[in-house]
Amino acid sequence: MPHHPVSRPNQPGAVSPLQPQGAAGGSLAARLEARTVKVAPGLYRFPAGGGLSANDRQVITFETFRLANLLAETVPNDGGRVVEEIAEQVCASFVANDRNNADQAIYDGYAIALPGRAAAAVYEAVQRILRDEAPPEYSRKFRPQPGEIAQLSRAIEKEWALERARLERLLTLEEQPPSPPEPEMTEEGKAAVRDRARRLIAGAARHRSAWAQSSETGTSAGARVAADIARRKAERDAPEGQA
Repeated sequence: MPHHPVSRPNQPGAVSPLQPQGAAGGSLAARLEARTVKVAPGLYRFPAGGGLSANDRQVITFETFRLANLLAETVPNDGGRVVEEIAEQVCASFVANDRNNADQAIYDGYAIALPGRAAAAVYEAVQRILRDEAPPEYSRKFRPQPGEIAQLSRAIEKEWALERARLERLLTLEEQPPSPPEPEMTEEGKAAVRDRARRLIAGAARHRSAWAQSSETGTSAGARVAADIARRKAERDAPEGQA
């Protein structure tokens, strides 16, 4: 296996070729998931007209294939070239903080701890420590212990496997059906609406006229009653000789 170059932290924007595509600014799966809409609990779809393009599907297929390959090749039981290269890289890039971190001790420890781990994840684990992208408990200065490299490698494997599963799920998501078009009104329908409007206007005019007439009639009758009451009161109050 070829030796993977180290991305030093003093290189701005240095990104490992082993990271999931787009990892520097959010993974490919995260960017595509941001385009989906939730239509029910646990059910997501792409909006109408916003589904995956042929290019999207091609990129997803390539990325899932690449991640599968990264996870497929594991460190052999005897450590092989992977342990040799990792031990060489660690010894050259980190400081030994005690005798247990001597070169041979590092090699022996890695030969025990790393078999079975994805080889690409092991390389990526060391590079993340060098780029200060590992969890804070990992020292950037002192040589990482074999168990630390194995633990970080395992976490990277899970990260890649999850990314692959998310991408494969995105390929299965459907697109929201488009909203049905508004029905276009026929000429007959438009004429019927106009006729109803005319009848409503005419009816309202008749109601206003009837109300006005009723109001006038009520006022005349009231005036007559008031005049009659006043006349009778005047007759009662007049002297008997004038009645």
